[in-house]
Amino acid sequence: MIRNILIALTFSAICFANIVRRDANICTAICGENQVYARCLQTCRPTCDDQHPYCEQDCARSGCQCRAGYVYQGDKCVHNSQCPPRQKDSISKRCSYSSQCASNEHCDSNGYCIVPRRCSNEAPKETHRCKPKAQIQTHTKCRYHDDCSNGYLCVDRYCKLSTYMGVNEHVQSGTTLCRTDRDCEPIGKHCMDRICK
Repeated sequence: MIRNILIALTFSAICFANIVRRDANICTAICGENQVYARCLQTCRPTCDDQHPYCEQDCARSGCQCRAGYVYQGDKCVHNSQCPPRQKDSISKRCSYSSQCASNEHCDSNGYCIVPRRCSNEAPKETHRCKPKAQIQTHTKCRYHDDCSNGYLCVDRYCKLSTYMGVNEHVQSGTTLCRTDRDCEPIGKHCMDRICK
């Protein structure tokens, strides 16, 4: 029994302050408020300014990260609803497709996430016009089927005719076609029957 206590103390001594032993040989950080321990860390951190960064997981690193629905504001994890609101039409982060932007934003033609202006058919002096979905064509960048016009699906991050890959046009909104698990986001979804699930 004394031998077991000495072994436990030895392993505990190896772990530094704010670290606990996950198993007999591995030490794990004690995570802060609204954080969880992850064996694979994201290569970038979601923040109030960039709540949905496009990044991968690095399984060579482990540690603490914000819980789902929380983002970094400085060094603290806050619920994304506590982030300050963005100004209308304010330029935020760079993007290639709308799924890289916050839910109330879209990726504009200059490659920035913006909060779109509301279009009005009643105001003839309206200077900003929204592009109808019907004008979105093949080779438009996308992440979800909703980013494409009718008859097109988001395949390999581009809008393509729905007959591509033999998938029915009536795929549920918010889904993405895929070839491998790497095409699917968020991490943890898998490519099954050419659809991320």
